[in-house]
Amino acid sequence: MDIFDGIKNTKGKKKSITISLDSELYNSITELAKLLGVEKALIARTVVNNARNIIAKRIEQEQKNNKDIKD
Repeated sequence: MDIFDGIKNTKGKKKSITISLDSELYNSITELAKLLGVEKALIARTVVNNARNIIAKRIEQEQKNNKDIKD
């Protein structure tokens, strides 16, 4: 299961990473929220923010690797 949808390139701004939660992940978040007694939104934000950070680090690493290859 891949929650990474893609990167949107906006003119003159930072690229934004779009992430969608599929139904299986959403259902898991719902169950976890019930077990922990917290709101789904809190868990969903945490999952999405962590995914964005991981994706951003991968992109940075790829860019660094591409730059190293060119040099």
